[in-house]
Amino acid sequence: MKKILILLLTCMSLSAHASYTCTGQVTGVSISPSNGKVLVEKIGDLIWVELCSVQSSHNNVEPETCKNIYSLLISAQLSKKEVMLWFNDEDQGMNCSNHPRWRPLTGWYFGPSIQG
Repeated sequence: MKKILILLLTCMSLSAHASYTCTGQVTGVSISPSNGKVLVEKIGDLIWVELCSVQSSHNNVEPETCKNIYSLLISAQLSKKEVMLWFNDEDQGMNCSNHPRWRPLTGWYFGPSIQG
């Protein structure tokens, strides 16, 4: 009974945590020469979003991790594979199509992950 109660409470807390994923092919990956920020022209409905910086910690991503993310995105673009990003800001009205352009992604907590 105790295990069932714990499982039920865990499921309830997960459902209260609003999250969503954005998936799509990568079109255009750029690095700003002035600050090292990595931007993606398009991933599905995400357009010109700012992910991280290869020069300094930015958007909760360290430079070494950002370099790996950049490589993954280039690989996905060249292989024409889709990537998926996970977000947890749906409760703030965000979704794949309304993230501000030219700004750091909000609510991004996992990914990108190459699909298929």
